Amino acid sequence: MDVDAFIAHWAQAPIGERSHYQTFIIQLCRLIGVPAPDDERTGDLDYCFERPVRFRHDDGRATQGWIDCAKRGCFVLEAKQSSKRRNGGPLDPAVQLSLFLKPSAGPRAPSPEAVDRLMRAAKRQAENYAKALDEWPPFLIIVDVGRCIEVWSDFDRQGKAYIPYPDRATYRIELEHLRAPEVRDRLRRIWLDPLSLDPAAAVAEATTDIARRLAWLVRSIGQRRSTAGEDRVQRAARANQTALFVMQCIFAMFADSVGLIEERGFLRFLEAYRGKADRFHEGARVFFGLMDQGGHCLAIQQRLRRFNGGLFRSAVPLPITEEELEALIAAARCDWALVEPAIFGALLEQALDPQERAELGAHYTPRAYVERLIEPTIMEPLRADWEAVEAQALGLYLEGDVQGARRMIRTFHDQLCRVRVLDPACGTGNFLYVAMHMMKALEGEVLGVLAEMGEEQGRLGLDGHVVSPEQFHGLEKNAYAAWIAE
Repeated sequence: MDVDAFIAHWAQAPIGERSHYQTFIIQLCRLIGVPAPDDERTGDLDYCFERPVRFRHDDGRATQGWIDCAKRGCFVLEAKQSSKRRNGGPLDPAVQLSLFLKPSAGPRAPSPEAVDRLMRAAKRQAENYAKALDEWPPFLIIVDVGRCIEVWSDFDRQGKAYIPYPDRATYRIELEHLRAPEVRDRLRRIWLDPLSLDPAAAVAEATTDIARRLAWLVRSIGQRRSTAGEDRVQRAARANQTALFVMQCIFAMFADSVGLIEERGFLRFLEAYRGKADRFHEGARVFFGLMDQGGHCLAIQQRLRRFNGGLFRSAVPLPITEEELEALIAAARCDWALVEPAIFGALLEQALDPQERAELGAHYTPRAYVERLIEPTIMEPLRADWEAVEAQALGLYLEGDVQGARRMIRTFHDQLCRVRVLDPACGTGNFLYVAMHMMKALEGEVLGVLAEMGEEQGRLGLDGHVVSPEQFHGLEKNAYAAWIAE
């Protein structure tokens, strides 16, 4: 189907036509090149409109509901303009809309804040439907016919938290956005191969590739520097020095990729030493020293920022070979923005002496395992508190007490910013990093609700009072690991 014709038709569709959400979905499927539900009548409920579902209540009752559209293993879709609402549960969007409009409003269109709130209610409705199914789909799709499509993801498929996909800036697809081929491709993959969109897959691939390269580097440096007859203390000191040097290089590569070092300055610095790798450690001592203090770097003709975590406080780079320099250059050319920060722990483990590693307990924990602990211990209690506060605040908002509703949300946000997290054996900080990432995602949802309640955009920063690294604490006896965590 022609994208311009699709956009022109649905952007101007009257309210009566918008209620025919199935036509919209069928034409959207034609547009992105996937079968529509009516194209695959297999006699089962794997992919269909009006998917029946049973809601089981605490008092033992069960009520019937119907999902607007669902595809097993892919998504639950809720169309908020649907006119066919049945017993779909307590968050019926049609009821929500009527509450937002004052009786005197007549046919006037709802405010943007009301529409945003309505979309959030529809998202809660979709979550209720997903909960009632025998699986958690990786995606929820919320459709405002003729206006936009919102996409939410939970690749863990545990129903713990559906978050904006691919991010809060682009999860809402306006009709005009469908002109972009990459947007249509994203929707096509949600229909056909949703797990291929899991960013963890790209992260794992990039992390594995870089880890393989740098693990070889660590072993090469370690073997070349080993001497016969060295005792345990000497071996540990050598391993720690190797670990520090490699970590300093890794952090510089990451800073390169995310623009903290401008114009890929560290990559250019590495490449400048081709053919003279035996002198690289002398230049690196100056480069890393400037990263610790900040200042102008003659080698790359730019000013380096000061990195104050302590990782560059001691700058004693090691002599390397041409082959080892090429390994560093290959790693520096990768996109470190895609790399899972847990790689720091994995590489530190590679660098430590086996006996030292056993004594310190320095074993890398994959992110999936980290999330399995953080979710029930930190996020589930916080999310339960947030859902209770959000429901109360919504009640105040619908009653006209906008200031009271906002105040309640801000109070919760203040409490969120006061939560303290301690890892008593933090290593390189994997648990702390993931905990902060998950709490920041919850904070984004809280601030999003404030915006939907009309909070001025300029106040959403709340005077710099946000979830921050200062809330996350760790104990660690290995100085290099502590520096990496910091």
